[in-house]
Amino acid sequence: MKVETAIILAGGKSRRMGRDKWSLPWKGKTFLEHLYWELASYFNRVLVSAREDVEIPFQKIPDIVEAGSMGGIYSTLVNIGEPAFFCAVDMPLMRGEVARKIADFYSDEWDVVVPRIGGRFETLAAVYSPSVISAMKEQILAGNFRIRDLFEKVRVRIVEECEIGENAPEIFINVNTLEDYEKLTGRELR
Repeated sequence: MKVETAIILAGGKSRRMGRDKWSLPWKGKTFLEHLYWELASYFNRVLVSAREDVEIPFQKIPDIVEAGSMGGIYSTLVNIGEPAFFCAVDMPLMRGEVARKIADFYSDEWDVVVPRIGGRFETLAAVYSPSVISAMKEQILAGNFRIRDLFEKVRVRIVEECEIGENAPEIFINVNTLEDYEKLTGRELR
């Protein structure tokens, strides 16, 4: 089964940034707009997972449970009922062709397809299947929102850095703080 849908996770509270990361300026657009159009060239459908109070210009799937990124993934999978590529909105260097390459490793024999870059799982640039819903629900009810802990309970296809190529470490950079943003853009955020 081919992964046809990409989901942008934009529901975080952005505590370290101090403002919604999705609205940060990037290449004449916002982080959200840039990532949306980047993914739209490689997936038939792009949706945004966000809190109910977030006003965005794209089709939104509201979180049905507050459990961080896991809550966004869980809420989306319950809503759409199909495997999807999930990407955090704070990864402005993510390229559509890299997302597609990761998604193309998915098959029915896997519940999750996750890249491992520099020895670390990139849990917020990965494919999740609805087959993980019950394991996620169990973890959420137990108060454990660590996505990596889910991997012990489901079938995981790890995509190694060498399988991605294309300057993989740079593509997976997260922008979590003002300092990260200023380093990336070379300018102060006002």
